[in-house]
Amino acid sequence: MVLTILLILLGCFLVFAIVFGALTVYVLKKYELPTLDALSFNQKVEKKSIGTCVILGGSAAGLFNAAALARHAEKVIVLERKHFVDGKSHVPQAYHLHGFIGKGLQMLNRLLPGIIDELLNKGGKFHSVDSVKLVFRTGPNPQLKDKKFLPFFMASRALIQTGVRQRVAAIPNIEFREGYTVKGLVFSDTNERVEGVTYTTEKDPEIKQTMRADLVVDCTGLMTHTPKWLAEAGYNVPKSEVDTHVKYCSYLFRAKPDMSTEIPYKLGVRYAYPQGRKRILIFSELEDRHWIITSSTYNNVELFKNVEELLGDIRPYYPELAKAIENGEMELVVDRKTHYTPGGVYNHFERVQIGGFLALGDALCHFNPTYGQGLTTALLATSGVDEVFLKKGYSDESLAEINQINYNRLKFAWLMSTQSDMRFDKTTASLQIKWEYVVRPMLARMLTRMFDKMPSSEKLYEDFIHLMHMDDGCFWSLVSPKSTMEMI
Repeated sequence: MVLTILLILLGCFLVFAIVFGALTVYVLKKYELPTLDALSFNQKVEKKSIGTCVILGGSAAGLFNAAALARHAEKVIVLERKHFVDGKSHVPQAYHLHGFIGKGLQMLNRLLPGIIDELLNKGGKFHSVDSVKLVFRTGPNPQLKDKKFLPFFMASRALIQTGVRQRVAAIPNIEFREGYTVKGLVFSDTNERVEGVTYTTEKDPEIKQTMRADLVVDCTGLMTHTPKWLAEAGYNVPKSEVDTHVKYCSYLFRAKPDMSTEIPYKLGVRYAYPQGRKRILIFSELEDRHWIITSSTYNNVELFKNVEELLGDIRPYYPELAKAIENGEMELVVDRKTHYTPGGVYNHFERVQIGGFLALGDALCHFNPTYGQGLTTALLATSGVDEVFLKKGYSDESLAEINQINYNRLKFAWLMSTQSDMRFDKTTASLQIKWEYVVRPMLARMLTRMFDKMPSSEKLYEDFIHLMHMDDGCFWSLVSPKSTMEMI
């Protein structure tokens, strides 16, 4: 009798294991990232297939896509509302931490060969994995000094934007027009295609003018107006939203030349967790002896009001950093710059057939900035544009394929980042992809176990670093038998 019960239990376990394994493989196939070798940028374009391309917005996504589309268009015009000044960035999050991680680092260097060396020469910083300290609910990460990982590249947004823009502006068929405010889209007589934009200029703010284009690309960011303009023409762009009510504030310090306190970690993150701590602490060394410290909160938890409160969060795990600030070895350069953002927004352009138009960057997909994936995912979408035009040239069918490819490429980062947000009790979500509701509970449990087990597991921490870098095969490694047993 006992043997029969044991056999039945063993059979049930095997059935569960088979079903769970099959479901895992299915999910992984749906969310698998393209390998680096599958991404283009460095392949020669035989013939340009686009006449004039107009890009709305000259921030990071606008610059990436201008460089990529210059390979396929006779002329690329980038329209900017403000005037660019070297060494400055106008985006709302300019005073907060920016960088390139793993695959983003590699893609940028393919798009603009040598750009990373140029940014390093301007003062940008490489942080190796052994100079990084991450603190989870159950403790700090294990050390991986003998492991080979790509470094984390960190710099101010102004340095990144200035360096990238200088390279892009040097491309002969790209033109920047500043002081232009886009007022709407121009449609064909049948509303089947976008054929240009209407705009005003600083010189004539009351006169609305028209600019014709073969392709219009929206890179205006999270606050894009194009879904509204498209709705007025009869196009409804579905939107997924995950709002965890993220607020963050940053402080910029500068180390004095004679600073004696040695700070062993150049990049640090103290994570939030649903069981109580709804606050993330992030810091990094930047160019010119600058250090940025950012505190971010979930679920409308109040931000720290001053440096003294911030230091209380730093001291337990980063005492050397706190000591340098308290001793006056670091001087405060920029005090408490705040920003608010929803956790995640995805505009599902893959569900709408619109000729002559693309949305990229945050206008397509926006993540909680504390995960540090914004620039990398923007480059992933740019690579989708380049890949399709390289193979098939420009057509409305190509645009539809780009929208689908980009959804396939971005949904991995979308699922991982928004599910981390959805673990917090006051997060609200409206998802257009209904089957995500089935996958997310399993993923939430896996993420919670992974975060709790990482301080005592080198294997899970390795998997996490690969996941952050979006390295080839990172998700497969995370659900390997060894990693699964570590989580259990």
